[in-house]
Amino acid sequence: MFYNERMARKWMLCLGLCLLGRLLPAQSIEPPLVFSFEEEKEAIRLYSAYDTQRGLLLIKGEVTVRTSPDKVLAFLQDSPRGHLWVNEVRQMETLTAWGDSVWISRAFIHFPFPWKDRVLVMKNIVKRESPAIFFVTQQVEATYYSENSAYVPILNAYGQWSIQCKNQYISKITYIFGADVQVALPAYVEKKMAIAGMYGTLRRMRRILENKE
Repeated sequence: MFYNERMARKWMLCLGLCLLGRLLPAQSIEPPLVFSFEEEKEAIRLYSAYDTQRGLLLIKGEVTVRTSPDKVLAFLQDSPRGHLWVNEVRQMETLTAWGDSVWISRAFIHFPFPWKDRVLVMKNIVKRESPAIFFVTQQVEATYYSENSAYVPILNAYGQWSIQCKNQYISKITYIFGADVQVALPAYVEKKMAIAGMYGTLRRMRRILENKE
């Protein structure tokens, strides 16, 4: 008798789980991104991956800089100097900020003829995992776009900075970025241009942080 009751409870449990699975909507779990190594130039390592969830080609760059993580963060927050190191950016500015942990930046990006220049507005959110490691996540903030702007707004973009202290005066910087700039290009040309942009950005960033220009 005890055996039959135990088996009946198991069958009822299995039946309930099956019914629950049919009632709940199916949710797909995205696998973690796997970046493929592309090249290394001047101690800057470059990778690529396609993010199917966001529909973006993401480029990852890694570089070591002789400065502290806090100076790197202060550098990222100094938006008016962004045109000095961010690839193809003509002007960058901070629209608003909430302390040192969140700020909204706007970048005006030059595009060659016949394409119109672009504008990108992003919310930057700082998260510290420890005194020696922090992340800055970048997400599009579409509410700050103007309908009357002469620039084409970029509505799909993602970025993440990872700054890790290797010792008191050396930081490892990892930057992941991708944006849909609404220009139809062959896939290999898009990747080549994106990799070149990441390389140029990290190269100039390193030179400025190390006071070489």
